[in-house]
Amino acid sequence: MVRNIKPLDQETIRQLAAGEVVERPASVVKELIDNSIDASATKIQIYVENGGLDLIRVVDNGTGIPRKDLELCVQKHATSKISSPEDLYKINTLGFRGEALYAIASVSRLRIRSKHGDSPGAELECLSPGNTRIRTVGMPQGTQVEVRNLFYNVPARLKFIGGPTSEASRITSTVKQYALGHPNIAFELQIDGKKQLETFGKGNILDCIGSVFGLQIRDHMIPVAYEEDEIEIKGYVSLPSINRSNRSDIHVFVNGRPVSAKQLMFAIQESYSSLLMVGRFPIVIINLLIPPEFVDVNVHPTKAEVRFADDRRVASVVGRTIRTALQEAFSSRDAELPQDDQPQGKLRPLAFSFNSASISEKHAWHVTTSTQTHQHIESTSTEATSSLEEERTLPKLPPLRVLGQIALTYIIAEGPNGMYLIDQHAAHERILLERIQKELETDKVASQMLLDPLIITLGDHQATFMKNLVDELNRLGFEAESFGVKEIIVRSIPAILPKEEVMAFIEDLCQDINNFSNVELRRNAVAVSLACRSAIKAGQQLSMQEMRSLIEQLEQTNFPTACAHGRPTILELTKSQLEREFGRKG
Repeated sequence: MVRNIKPLDQETIRQLAAGEVVERPASVVKELIDNSIDASATKIQIYVENGGLDLIRVVDNGTGIPRKDLELCVQKHATSKISSPEDLYKINTLGFRGEALYAIASVSRLRIRSKHGDSPGAELECLSPGNTRIRTVGMPQGTQVEVRNLFYNVPARLKFIGGPTSEASRITSTVKQYALGHPNIAFELQIDGKKQLETFGKGNILDCIGSVFGLQIRDHMIPVAYEEDEIEIKGYVSLPSINRSNRSDIHVFVNGRPVSAKQLMFAIQESYSSLLMVGRFPIVIINLLIPPEFVDVNVHPTKAEVRFADDRRVASVVGRTIRTALQEAFSSRDAELPQDDQPQGKLRPLAFSFNSASISEKHAWHVTTSTQTHQHIESTSTEATSSLEEERTLPKLPPLRVLGQIALTYIIAEGPNGMYLIDQHAAHERILLERIQKELETDKVASQMLLDPLIITLGDHQATFMKNLVDELNRLGFEAESFGVKEIIVRSIPAILPKEEVMAFIEDLCQDINNFSNVELRRNAVAVSLACRSAIKAGQQLSMQEMRSLIEQLEQTNFPTACAHGRPTILELTKSQLEREFGRKG
């Protein structure tokens, strides 16, 4: 059947346009908060009923809307924020298209009250699309927007949104995000008559973090700051010990606007590489202040996506700033979690650095130990420790006294707060990772010559990128070259890599070349693989001297509490936990 082309009627056009802006109740809350912030409000109250479907009311103390502009504000593309195409390239407000109130009025019962300056307050009621009524009312300075019966005229939309609890959760997340991005504004959120969130607008980001996430998380956030060449970054990021199973608590703002930018998300995750396990994500609250002319916010109807004039540079600055903050925090901050908040009787990952304290010899524990030496650790200890000490000398672990080895896998030690278990493979992996990264930066990877060269046969697919593989091997301290159509001859290998691990490492390298097109990401993965393959393994017996040497080297690394894959290197069982387990303490 042939269908004739015909123009759409105005009501259908209105609803289509509204669908781009108003996807669900949280979209309404977002647009109304944007308007309140643009009106210089210092206090914003949000009231929600039935997940926002029955009622959304946003009240602010901003500048208000003059009576003569009230009817204009619900017309399509009517705005006070831009006046010419040139203004689109220097937007410094959150809203600018003049679509929000028009779109909301198209799918709800909308009422706006506002008072501007010394003028009396006015109320605009949208009776139906294009049909409004305005009257004078008494009210304080500011604006009150009331949205009732959302999607009453587009019931099909209700099939695509969640129930009241789900939608209320989305609204809560939206308000939390704005509260974190605007600490100078007091926010209050009430859902079905119950207060869900309150911040006090004192301008302190940490206070907002405490209100949103709680005091324990607030106390384990570290500041990030950068200012140079028209880019300024302010905010807080979590220590690696505080993490999430998804990215929902990574909050990035550009000039106060909450945004989603893949390049920034990638840079943030990379800054935590080797500090968090796969599938774990940090808590991040950062605000980038960039001249508006260098940011394009007119990319998507929701205004959540942005582009920068130089995406790569901005992402690089964000990544370096966070990484630097983490390194400085590991060197100087005592961020141990409060003992009283720990699960009773459970070992926990060491959160961070510790205060120095002496250990009394009379409380020493006696554990059977080995006198055997492990040549691989001894051969790396002096060189690795001295090179790391050049950069970092501040202690980042508690003073530990080695007592012995358990299951040929874990080093047991005594410290100022109790007992500590160190995963020997994870600890050595962290030491080697930072050593490898430093050598790769300087192109000075130590090598060892093989008495008998290795000839490695590649698979058909691997042979297709043989040149890249050979180049990468030579950069990593190998001496390798093509040897026929599908073979590589290897004459030297990195000094830290055991010969028996060469084949497995080259397999890892082939996968990394195949999986990672991004050079930086691939090099990080290669360094992690080389550190993992080169580190001592579980099941290897160590002498007391080797265990002491391993802990000394670990203490000199930048990030001693996590292995190259983000797993913990050290666990703690505090004295108070031991006393509870033995019934000495209630």
